Amino acid sequence: MQVIVIVFLIIGISLGIFLTVSADENLVPSWIKNTALYYGQGNTSDIEFLNALKFLLENNILIVESDLSECLGTAACIPGKVTKIVDGDTIEVYGKPVRFSLASAPERNESGGSEATEFVRSICPVGSSVVVDEDDRQTQGSYGRIIAVIHCNGMNLNESILENDHAYIISSFCNDSEFGNSKWAKKHGC
Repeated sequence: MQVIVIVFLIIGISLGIFLTVSADENLVPSWIKNTALYYGQGNTSDIEFLNALKFLLENNILIVESDLSECLGTAACIPGKVTKIVDGDTIEVYGKPVRFSLASAPERNESGGSEATEFVRSICPVGSSVVVDEDDRQTQGSYGRIIAVIHCNGMNLNESILENDHAYIISSFCNDSEFGNSKWAKKHGC
């Protein structure tokens, strides 16, 4: 079962979709487990593997959990779960750091930093489902982080942290960001 979950996780990450596998191991036929194992070893064709995936999807053994309607543009749109609140303008989604586009909060050791971190934690705690909308104009990232607008619990976190005075707009990036012309960004200084 571990091999099949790892293979599906790798496929999900590469497709920008996160998947849930049924908790009942007996629902996954051995031929699918073997197909995934053999595919990972290079002993099964792409067609055989895709047919196994199709079977899992059609029989609700593998369920796609995503609402990608919140994303704009053409860059990555990543549904996932919050695994860590780093600070007031960075979270981790499945261990990958995501920096809030256009919004900058004080560092945790600076005045207002711990309050900004706690604010984000209060509205989007670890374990929350999020949709990460990568900034089309900043796909190179920042210090290994994805730059994005994060949607969590029906809220735009970038906008929320600005609205609640825990961050400020980085006006020097307004012209370099897909979100620079958004209503919330303009309201706060773009």
